[in-house]
Amino acid sequence: MSETTDQTMTLANRSFQCPVCMRTFRNPKVLTCGHSFCEDPCLTRIVRPLNKISCPECRTETTLPPGGVKELLSNFTLIRAIRDEREKRRCPSHGQDLTMKCFTCDVRICPKCLNDGHKIMQHDTEASRLMEYVLPAKENLAAYHRQAKQRLDDLLNEQRIMTEGTDKIKLEIKSAADRAREEIARKETLLLQNLYQNMAGEEQRFAEEAQRYEGIILQAREHEATARRLETTARKGELEDVQREKDGLMNAVEMLYKELQGDTQSQPQLPSQVALFIKCPPMSESWIGELKFATRPVGARSQAMQGQRGSS
Repeated sequence: MSETTDQTMTLANRSFQCPVCMRTFRNPKVLTCGHSFCEDPCLTRIVRPLNKISCPECRTETTLPPGGVKELLSNFTLIRAIRDEREKRRCPSHGQDLTMKCFTCDVRICPKCLNDGHKIMQHDTEASRLMEYVLPAKENLAAYHRQAKQRLDDLLNEQRIMTEGTDKIKLEIKSAADRAREEIARKETLLLQNLYQNMAGEEQRFAEEAQRYEGIILQAREHEATARRLETTARKGELEDVQREKDGLMNAVEMLYKELQGDTQSQPQLPSQVALFIKCPPMSESWIGELKFATRPVGARSQAMQGQRGSS
């Protein structure tokens, strides 16, 4: 007999309820005063020194037999009444506990009835009502999983583009530095340091974002598994677990929804392309060793060359 059925039975008949644990009697024992309580743990945990028990209801003292609580007289009348009541609450077709209600037919049904006369998708049952929460949650979680995976792919692609751009810029910087190695060694080092400093923050952001999306994917997978398990449980008619966990599942769906909706996809901030210009005056003895340097955007290269030609 399931705990849910016992609770339903207890609510229907308070005489089946232990005054201590407030649940259906389990092996009820009778004290000297005539009151009954569950053998364990309701009586075993209140045994006093000298093997005595004070009745939790009337405080009448009962001296236990040498064997302790288990040797007290069992309330067989109450045991038979509980057994008979439990039999009344069994499905006549399948012999299982009547754990839920079919609202369409206005009758109590057992889990097997969901596949025999009270199909979950055709009848309005407690199971089908819980499925109204579980199925959308499962679909939303699957969608969030796909969305997070796509965003992670996009993020990794942006990272690849940024890395390629960084490598290209680094080659340009080194190529420019090679044309006058001794003179521009200090400038080359400075430019590379600036590049790495600019990219350090972006690299960190990509790593953190990737880690966050991986966390979202992991959560979505876990909650998808929970949704599938609750779906299976609901289809079996085992509603207690579904009822207990559905709120947590809904909160998980809402949390992932907010997590993804709050995203802002930013483009990688590449440093401006630079080219190192060496402005060489006309070769003469007075100009040797007096090279001058200017850092300009790459697009200005042709303009600078044209300007030099015009001035010459």
